[in-house]
Amino acid sequence: MKKAQIAIFAAVALLIVAIVILLLYVQGIILPLSEEESKAILSSQVEPLRSFTSNCIEEATADALNFLGEHAGYADFAEDGLKSIDFAGEKVVVVVRTENGFVNRLPSKTAFEEQFNSYINNGASSQLDNCLNDFAGFKEQGFSVSPGKREIRGEISSGSFDVNVDWPILLRKGRARLQAEAQDIKIIIKVETALRVANDIVNKEAAGITFEGLEQDKYITENSLTFKGVSLDSQNYPTADQKIFLITTKISDPREKEFRFYFAVDRTIPI
Repeated sequence: MKKAQIAIFAAVALLIVAIVILLLYVQGIILPLSEEESKAILSSQVEPLRSFTSNCIEEATADALNFLGEHAGYADFAEDGLKSIDFAGEKVVVVVRTENGFVNRLPSKTAFEEQFNSYINNGASSQLDNCLNDFAGFKEQGFSVSPGKREIRGEISSGSFDVNVDWPILLRKGRARLQAEAQDIKIIIKVETALRVANDIVNKEAAGITFEGLEQDKYITENSLTFKGVSLDSQNYPTADQKIFLITTKISDPREKEFRFYFAVDRTIPI
């Protein structure tokens, strides 16, 4: 009986060893895969890798746009010599009345894109890296992942925000290697519309036209098509000489993301 039990245990042990060896073989840890086999496996991982990186970049882009939108388009407004009004968070003053007249400090479309590029390649890079988690999911499957230099650039388009990604990523397994390129992404979001409305308001304020009451109602009526896609709220704070503007886009597509753009004007002459 004991001999039979020993034989059974030995058979089970041999089976377990065989399974372990098979798994190690599949992963190329022992009896390394041929270069052709490794390349085939690597090729099957290119799209999952691109999809993974795109999801992380899209998440980081959305967060970057939210941050910029809530700070009048600036990554660091204090560094640009601007002040803010504390109204449910910092609202950046982009129109200031000086002794020489009004000063318009709202970033242009190009300047907004440059602020985004600076923020996502520097300030938000750690957030993106946290999402990527050093490609742990791929490394656990036996792949070596070596990301190259990463550069992300945003571009405002009508109805979307396009993200151009220059980022080579080297995949390796055994003796085989394959370079993948992270793919560009497009986010459905009305950044362009919100900036256009903000620019119209700031231009009026910079021209000395107080944008409130009948003036605000007239503008909304004249731009009724635009306001099918955005809403506008405003609040005088802390006095009637300071005004906070809150622009929020309306979602008209299931894939679309909301965009908020907040800014302030100050009609007082600083002492």
